[in-house]
Amino acid sequence: MDLIYFSPVPWDSYTQRPHEFVKYLAQSAAVKNVLWVNPFPTRLPKINDFLRRPNLVHSKSNNQLPFLTVVNVPCLPVEPLPMLKLLNDLLWKKVKDQLLKFCLDSKERLIIGIGKPSRLGLWLLGNVNAQLTIYDRMDEFSEFYSGLSRAAMESWEQQIVERVNHVMVSARHLALSISHLKSEISVVENGYDMSSLPVPEANSTSSLEPVVLGYVGSIAEWFDWELTIELANKNPDCIIRLIGPCFVNPPALPENIELKKACPREELVEQIKLFSVGIIPFKINALSQGVDPIKFYEYRGLGKPVLSTQFGSMPEHAKQGGVVFFEETPLDECVLQSLSMAPTSEEVEQFRKASDWSARFENVLTWIK
Repeated sequence: MDLIYFSPVPWDSYTQRPHEFVKYLAQSAAVKNVLWVNPFPTRLPKINDFLRRPNLVHSKSNNQLPFLTVVNVPCLPVEPLPMLKLLNDLLWKKVKDQLLKFCLDSKERLIIGIGKPSRLGLWLLGNVNAQLTIYDRMDEFSEFYSGLSRAAMESWEQQIVERVNHVMVSARHLALSISHLKSEISVVENGYDMSSLPVPEANSTSSLEPVVLGYVGSIAEWFDWELTIELANKNPDCIIRLIGPCFVNPPALPENIELKKACPREELVEQIKLFSVGIIPFKINALSQGVDPIKFYEYRGLGKPVLSTQFGSMPEHAKQGGVVFFEETPLDECVLQSLSMAPTSEEVEQFRKASDWSARFENVLTWIK
């Protein structure tokens, strides 16, 4: 089988669910060749698009997959506009030819995977015969958009859901708004390549060392600065270390909040090992309610207790232990309570086994076979 995958993230970005999905299918011998379509503009531009953006750390994953071809799509940010979007049809001629040739060479032993709705992906679904078509819904994509852009995204997504053979979602909440379009939707939670994480060592932290409440990942409009600052003020002896690209201007911060730039994955793992507690202070809104955070799996895979708000999949994760919620614990008590929830080595081992990407994507192979 061959795979065309329309990704929501670039191939050379930090390794995420789309990368792991493609790697899993290739390593399981289900897929031989992959055409990875990098994301392109699907909304009208915003003012923030013209401002300086934080530098992102790139991945070297593409050096490890010689069977993969990455396609960059030339595209003007006019897709939601009825007439101007026709300009992109002219720009897409070579890309469409490349897609069709790949499909022809596959001799219909083809999988089309949609990781982000787009008019180009919808066009391909309607113009080729694929043995298997999958839509992997990882976010409430329309919540990132407004106006015409939002309406266009909702329309593309609805048509894709109705056309594909299988729909899978990374969080149960993501199935709710499309359940009327598809009778069967598979929940395939996020996970992690646990073999890439070192086995957690026994806690040897000295009582003289400060407690580090650590966060890794993007810092954007969903990050709750007010809660984080209040946490810092209520726990002045703790260090709150935030690591990742910051897409918003942070407010004035207390001295015990450290804001660090994104770093390579290997360095990031070493940073998490220094955390006493992993924190996820997200606002609760329509966007975050559809999130199953990868950072949760990083924290828990490295044996860290988690202090979080009750967004997205976190209430489900809390049923397995090791999670303290801001909403249920006074801020001056939540640190001690979190530290008391540190998992045992046996609990970490069980978590790593159940949450590995190989366990998550196993059922996808039955669709192919």
